[in-house]
Amino acid sequence: MDKIIPFLFIFILIFSPLAFGTVETWSLAIMEISIFLCLLMLTIKNKNLAFYEVPGIIPFALILIYILFQLIPLPPALLKIISPETYRIYQDTVFISGLNSWLSISINKKQTLLEFLRISSYAAFYFLTVQMLTDRKMLRKTVYVIIIFASVLSCFAILQHLLSNNKIYWLRELPYGGSLFGPYVNRNHYAGLMEMIFPLIISIFLLYKPHLHYVSLRDKISALFNLKSTNLYLLIGFGAILTATSVFLTLSRTGIISLCISMIVFGMLFMLRSIDKKRGIIIIIIGILIVLSVGWFGWKPIFERFEKLKEARYNIEETRLQIWNDSIEIVKEFPLTGTGMGTFINIYPRYRTVPGNAVAAHAHNDYLEFFTDGGAILYFLCLLFLIVFAYKVFKAFSKRKDIFSIYIFIASVSGIVSIIIHSATDFNLHIAANGLYFTFLFGLAVSAANTRMHHNLNNTNLRELKISVKAILPIIVVLFLLVSVINSGFLTGEFYFSKIKDIKITDNLSSDELQEIRSASTRASIFDPLEAEYFYASANIEWLLANKEIAKMRYLKAVWLNPVNGEYLQRLGLVMSDFKKYDIADKLLRAGIDFDKQNISRYKRYVAWLFAIGRNDEAKNIIRKAIIIEPEKTREFVTIMILKKLDDYEILSVLPEMPVPYFIFADYLLKTGNEKMAEIIYTNAFDFIKQDSNFPKSYIFSIKNYYVKKGRLDEALNFMKKAEMFFPNDTKIKINIGDIYEKLGIKDKAADEYKKVLTLDPNYFDAKLRLERLSAKK
Repeated sequence: MDKIIPFLFIFILIFSPLAFGTVETWSLAIMEISIFLCLLMLTIKNKNLAFYEVPGIIPFALILIYILFQLIPLPPALLKIISPETYRIYQDTVFISGLNSWLSISINKKQTLLEFLRISSYAAFYFLTVQMLTDRKMLRKTVYVIIIFASVLSCFAILQHLLSNNKIYWLRELPYGGSLFGPYVNRNHYAGLMEMIFPLIISIFLLYKPHLHYVSLRDKISALFNLKSTNLYLLIGFGAILTATSVFLTLSRTGIISLCISMIVFGMLFMLRSIDKKRGIIIIIIGILIVLSVGWFGWKPIFERFEKLKEARYNIEETRLQIWNDSIEIVKEFPLTGTGMGTFINIYPRYRTVPGNAVAAHAHNDYLEFFTDGGAILYFLCLLFLIVFAYKVFKAFSKRKDIFSIYIFIASVSGIVSIIIHSATDFNLHIAANGLYFTFLFGLAVSAANTRMHHNLNNTNLRELKISVKAILPIIVVLFLLVSVINSGFLTGEFYFSKIKDIKITDNLSSDELQEIRSASTRASIFDPLEAEYFYASANIEWLLANKEIAKMRYLKAVWLNPVNGEYLQRLGLVMSDFKKYDIADKLLRAGIDFDKQNISRYKRYVAWLFAIGRNDEAKNIIRKAIIIEPEKTREFVTIMILKKLDDYEILSVLPEMPVPYFIFADYLLKTGNEKMAEIIYTNAFDFIKQDSNFPKSYIFSIKNYYVKKGRLDEALNFMKKAEMFFPNDTKIKINIGDIYEKLGIKDKAADEYKKVLTLDPNYFDAKLRLERLSAKK
């Protein structure tokens, strides 16, 4: 056991980043079970001894108790007092469905339980780190292993970057939205890990600096390369350069800034302890080497990434400011308790103003997300932990004289500061591997401030806990079993559901296939009874098998587990409609839109239902709202209205006064032969262009092409001339005008248009080619 425990401890630190940052169920399960197993084995080994006190462990425990409180079902009256907006969510979803049970603060119990397990494992690892690293040999060994691991990992990451086939380890395909670097799907999270470890490498590099006492530079260089420690010193320095270079190559803006600030913090703490100031020069030299190393690969991509902050529009990662504004609205409505840890992905669609269908799983600001999920209570408990930790640890550090301990403490604090800064623009602390290293650095700082490095002294300055290890053992056994059983359930449920997840449920499936899907979804829900998706899938099968009452109950269960999922709410609404409960159906279908405001599918389903029951005017109003949100979807809604026998003038009355819907509808009218009405609509559409700064010009060219194809060149020219009035510096519009002039045989005017293009863009190759062709004809 003496060998297994240290091995398992190191395994956790190495495995977590390598397992794609530990963001999947299987890797989370391995990490969490391994941590509690390691803690259990250490407890059994030391059952006749005592554990040492861990600074801030009581506030950490209070954080866990609070997360558990978010999971506890509460009476509706009490919930209304504690979190009025959460109560209103249940009132608009669960209560109108006919369920009147007690409900929790968390709007998604599964997600909150996952967060409880993850943060519990952090607390256990923090406790474990402090206990393990009271052994001076283990402290040194751990530091050296982390440095070697980071150096090797950064070398691999750089190689993978240079020889990338867009697969992690050259084997695994990226999920959608990924931007890989090293073993991480997201380059920002790789940068987050490395910026935490980098100060540790620098500290050991400075510690191993050879001491030379020669006068001349030549003698110093000669002596340097004759020392046994020189190779190790240079190797550590090379590892530092590799690590920092890999961070720069991620092009992570905040990662680069955080790395630089961590070095400033390192230097400040270095000076505050009055350590040899000459060694500060070495930090500057390393900085220069890093800059030169990155310069080898080019600075241009990095500067381009910084520029994107101003230009970003529809990429979720590049719309942070908009997501932050939306998140502030969540905080305003759930100020005290939040919506439950891990539930940002569920509540955000209700407040989302970012267009598009990309999933925003996180706020891209850990502090905002902690507030949306945990409210002011969580903030207070986290602040309490930091205050208690800082007071006790810095007090112990001020008395340290051992140089190794001082360097490691400064490195740990610098790493903590770097990720605290980075988390202001990303969700590093929600990535399990990075969160693990964050808590590891806290434990390392405690150990560096208290572990005694000399053999003739006691192991640590930390006091022994008054509670005996034997008393703690049953608690750790229960926690280990709890983590193991819950994670096993999650994995088993995921295994069964993976068999049917990608199967599209239709009437074309055979009876055997339906029974197989039914069996798999039922088993998945048994092993993981908090996953709403399993009950929803099971309900769909039961409905298809005409077991309507059973299907209704399972839809209700899915809504109870996740009352803000627009899909579940609307499907339950349609079921209620089938049971002739139209009032409930209407509320649920409308709630589906309210909780998923940017998802046009929600609007389409409600519109179809309204038309089906004859509420045409309401359907038209919903269509108008949907088109305002996503004008590009106009064609789909026009199709729906045509199928419902609305004439052209009725459809026009529904469309909002925006250029894109008008252009799309006019295009439809041209294709159906109503050219006169189409031309009127085009004229009106141009009047609306001024109101839409994001108007896509492709619509203009499609109409021009239509006129040209019909041989109506004069109309095409007039149309493009009108477009030019709105976009006077658009080279493509001018090229198209010149092209029409050519077709009309007016060569001089065509040449004038091409010259205008070259005035705006001298490198426009097509314009040059057209001019040369015209000149040759003359």
